[in-house]
Amino acid sequence: MRKLIFVLIGFFLASLSFADIPTRDYTTVTKAETTSAALTDDTLWDPDTNYRFVLQSVFISSTGAVDVELEVSNADVIAPVHLDSPGTFVYDLGGRPIYVGAKDAILTWTATILGRGPNETFPSVSILVTGYEELVG
Repeated sequence: MRKLIFVLIGFFLASLSFADIPTRDYTTVTKAETTSAALTDDTLWDPDTNYRFVLQSVFISSTGAVDVELEVSNADVIAPVHLDSPGTFVYDLGGRPIYVGAKDAILTWTATILGRGPNETFPSVSILVTGYEELVG
């Protein structure tokens, strides 16, 4: 009987070694903005006090030629995005973090038109970022 109990305990402990990979429990946050005018350092994501943002994906769409920058304290979060014509830019690492901000850091974005003629209007530019906020102790 004692041997049977040890065997059962052994099987139970062995089954624990096949557990799934631990994951973080978080709520996805989505931030989105659209503009039809030039922007400089416009706030896109301002996390709660004592939190930092964790950026997981970036989607940028434009109806014309633009440069778009994502920055924290005037430092690029990703390389500046250059769209020569109407189009879409997607940056995603399959749920892995692209950028982890510092405590209370603010994510800003800048949109600059390229090669505008005298009768051209600023194209419509949309940005959508996803990620989550994490408490910093």
